Amino acid sequence: MTRMALKSADPTGAITGGLIADGAATVVVVSLPAFSTTLRRNLMLLRRDNVPWFVYSGAFVAMAQGFLYSAVAVAPIMIVMPLLRSSLVFRLLLAAWLNPEHEIFGPSVIVGCAISLAGASAVAVEPTSS
Repeated sequence: MTRMALKSADPTGAITGGLIADGAATVVVVSLPAFSTTLRRNLMLLRRDNVPWFVYSGAFVAMAQGFLYSAVAVAPIMIVMPLLRSSLVFRLLLAAWLNPEHEIFGPSVIVGCAISLAGASAVAVEPTSS
C-alpha cells in the first residue's frame, strides 16, 4: 500500500503525508502523560541534560522511516525487508561492543533476532515451481 501511495503522489505529497502521520503520532504520544500519573512522574524525574538524546533519537527515527518509505518506493519489498532486518545483526554486535553494561544479551534476545532475520529472508526466497 505504501508503494502504491508513493508512486501515485508527487514528492511534496509524500513528504506532506509523512509529516501528517508523524505529527499525529507525536500528538498522541506527547498527550499520554496527561492520562497517566506514573508516566508523568517518570517524565518529571528525567534529568534535563538527557532531553537532547530523546530529541535526537526521535529525529533519527523519523529519518529512518523516510528512508524506509523511499526504499520501498524504488525497490521491491523482497529486497528491502531482508536488508532492513540485517540491521538486527549489526545492532546486536554494536550494542555488545559499545554498551555491554546496559544491554541484555540473553538467549531469548539472540533467538528473537535470528527468527526475525530468518523470516525476513524467507520473504525474499523465490518459490520453485514443480
